[in-house]
Amino acid sequence: VCVKYGTKEWLEAQYSHSRSDPWGLDWRPSQKYRYLIMLEALNQAITEAWQPLRVLDVGCATGLFTALLSHVGKPEAAVVTGIDIAESAITRARLRFPNIEFLAMSLDEYATKQHAPIDIIVCLEMLYYLDPGQRRDALHKIRHLLRPGGLVLISSMIAQQPYMSPRELHDLVAGELEVIGSGVLYLKPVVLAEKLLMRIQALLPIPAGNSRIKNTSPERSRTSGTRLLARVAQILFGRRAQSHAYVLARHPGRI
Repeated sequence: VCVKYGTKEWLEAQYSHSRSDPWGLDWRPSQKYRYLIMLEALNQAITEAWQPLRVLDVGCATGLFTALLSHVGKPEAAVVTGIDIAESAITRARLRFPNIEFLAMSLDEYATKQHAPIDIIVCLEMLYYLDPGQRRDALHKIRHLLRPGGLVLISSMIAQQPYMSPRELHDLVAGELEVIGSGVLYLKPVVLAEKLLMRIQALLPIPAGNSRIKNTSPERSRTSGTRLLARVAQILFGRRAQSHAYVLARHPGRI
């Protein structure tokens, strides 16, 4: 049976072949660096006069970045929630981070049940799972959930469809929200090396002790080597080294 890419069934199938997450988000240097850049983008947009109280992570997977969002703004004041359509992901996220609310539901389902406005919504590497016609609808729901002046951070891998180019991602977000920042990561050589390593690991027996997930954090000191590699890749390969694009936007209403 052919399972459609990005559906709940497809995601559950991916998780069934992994004890942690199928994409190595916990250990891959490229992903730790990507998370660091995302957190920096959010923190730069938050002012002392406005501190987030409610934060939502759409497509939270096993919850690592959701937990990191607790450190955005003043962590003691923020309530962080993660949602994902894959029940396997939510089950693992709850085990890892029992103090965070994780819900097994889609953005559509969450939008019908949530009435309190959200200050920050993060949607990393998720929109390309939707059909092109559904992406604008997802952005509309995100805008509806946001408080006036609230922030949205959205990212995508850079590749051919179903992924998006930096311009395509920018234009998609700009159709609903006020874009205030954007960026591109030059990690493709690192990503390709990581994927080769993951293929090799998949052929090897996994010791029982390796199933434990470490709650790692992307400190700047731990990602300095990846930052240097990204800069070298940009110099040597230019646009061919582009791996991820992100857009930071704001609800156009006033706070």
